[in-house]
Amino acid sequence: MRWSRLLALGFITAMTGCRVLTHTPPANVSPISPDTNLSAALAHYSQGIVAADSTPVDHHKAIKHFERALSIDPDRWRVIKRLAKEYTALKRVDDTQGVLEQACRSDASNFEARIWLTRIYQEKKLHEATIESAKLAIALKPDNTEAYLRLIRTLIEAENYPEIFPAIDAASTNTPHTDLIQSFVLSLGKALNVDKQYAYAIECFQRVLQQTPENIEGLTGLLHSHTALNDLDEQIAALKRLVDLKPSDVGQLFLLGEVYESAERYADAESIYESLIEKSPTFSEAYSRSARLQISNSRRKEGIATLNAGISAFPDSPSLFAMRAMVWTLSNDYDKAIKDYETAERLIKSGPNKVTVNGSFYYSFGTVCDRAGQPERAQKLMEQCIAVDDNAHSARNYLAYMWAEQSVNLTKARTYIELALEADPKSGAYVDTYGWVLYQQKEYTAALTQLLHAYDLIQDDPVISEHIGDCYHKLGEPNNAKKWWKRSLKLSPENATLRDRLNNKSGPKSKATH
Repeated sequence: MRWSRLLALGFITAMTGCRVLTHTPPANVSPISPDTNLSAALAHYSQGIVAADSTPVDHHKAIKHFERALSIDPDRWRVIKRLAKEYTALKRVDDTQGVLEQACRSDASNFEARIWLTRIYQEKKLHEATIESAKLAIALKPDNTEAYLRLIRTLIEAENYPEIFPAIDAASTNTPHTDLIQSFVLSLGKALNVDKQYAYAIECFQRVLQQTPENIEGLTGLLHSHTALNDLDEQIAALKRLVDLKPSDVGQLFLLGEVYESAERYADAESIYESLIEKSPTFSEAYSRSARLQISNSRRKEGIATLNAGISAFPDSPSLFAMRAMVWTLSNDYDKAIKDYETAERLIKSGPNKVTVNGSFYYSFGTVCDRAGQPERAQKLMEQCIAVDDNAHSARNYLAYMWAEQSVNLTKARTYIELALEADPKSGAYVDTYGWVLYQQKEYTAALTQLLHAYDLIQDDPVISEHIGDCYHKLGEPNNAKKWWKRSLKLSPENATLRDRLNNKSGPKSKATH
């Protein structure tokens, strides 16, 4: 090439500053021959290199000479490349883009110029230009990993999801850096999970698992996606694969049991919990979950036996004592229930394991005390429930009804039930309590309105029906009172007090709390 033939001359000219001796051309030759133009371009190129390689670098001088060289020989990639580097050094991005576009127009097969231009487009967030340029780069070098990654990243930024996965598949097939592509797709799936793009995240994780079926991160990400979409069957499938890969991970095994429960596959869930008890006897929650399933399946003796075994293994576990207390409550064995609740409360407060108590514990404990004939203790426990859980509206309702039945603390009872109704205005039980508090405050007309509304919400309820009859009785409407009392007695024929009232036509007396 003539450039190499004239290279020495160019460097001599640049270093000495001497003029090149010329001769008078023949009459039939142009005064500036192609070789003369090439020499001038090479001279500027050489001086540009000197400026670029000097210490300190004189970027401006280098750019001046490279631009002159390029104006003489506009298609020379070597000049464009050096000029683009100098522009880049001075952060003249638009100028860099311009000369690279010129290079690509001059030689569409120039991959180096094309991939460089793709980088510029991507840095400038020119999505359409980046996508087009990356595709052209891939056409030139179908096995180039960088071109695929830049294409995929830009498709993601442009939210062009339909094109992302074909690009990923092509990259996985054509490039030699399969591990790099896999890592990128895995990271993309995680990012899509964070962005709640779960369907697209699943496609990423599935591609990772097609290449590496035992990829724990891919399976974990897939599980996260299906959990967010509440796809129980897919959660189970992912968890089973994880359990097979890591059989010692009791947390994953327990989670599989929980998902089986959510899918109402109770036998499978119980089997998981039983295997956990065998494999990892230090996993206390497995005992309570297994017992709960046994009890709900009318196998109360088995449930008690499981809880006894759990308590034997974990004598400091308040949750196991609390659950056994609930079983005793179902059996109406309130003394045993209270004893277990007391043990659980002691362990909560002073046991070796720090436990955060929730309101439901005090609520359950309080209801048992109430049924056992310990109303004052029950009230204190309900107040404790409210103290630890400001949203414990069931406890407010319970207290309000207890006080209404005793006709005490009616102002506070009304405050409590009004707070409960603000949270759940469609609760028939809450509306009934409100009506009964009003009744005890002798606001019979307002009480009747609330009680009739409660009956609309919970029809055929014997307690509400009886309350409505009581209100009509106070309002001097005996026929309506009798009609509603009869309705209540039909729904609850064991109500001897109400039967006597109907027979004796006496007024209402206190009833059990609801």
